[in-house]
Amino acid sequence: MYFAIIGHDGPDAAVLREQFLSDHLAYIDHVLDSDDLIRVAGPLRESDGGSATGSLLVVEAEDESRVREFVHADPYYRAGVWSQVLITPFSAVAGSWVGGRNW
Repeated sequence: MYFAIIGHDGPDAAVLREQFLSDHLAYIDHVLDSDDLIRVAGPLRESDGGSATGSLLVVEAEDESRVREFVHADPYYRAGVWSQVLITPFSAVAGSWVGGRNW
């Protein structure tokens, strides 16, 4: 089952992102190397493509509890980069990623 994870940056996120970036990337590297969980991930940005405003991840997991474990172990989550995290089931039904149309 797919899940979308949207982390909205908090007021101190710019400083915290910089401070915990290497830990966050090491964690993502570890998950990519050891688990088939992450389908796509990256920062959300201001409309001009500048500063990060949050994070978007699409993961595949057996249930939401596994997704919560993944999020709660992320250094960005633990450091308070995100003021709010939304986890919601996601249906990939159209686009090149899913081979066109899936209906």
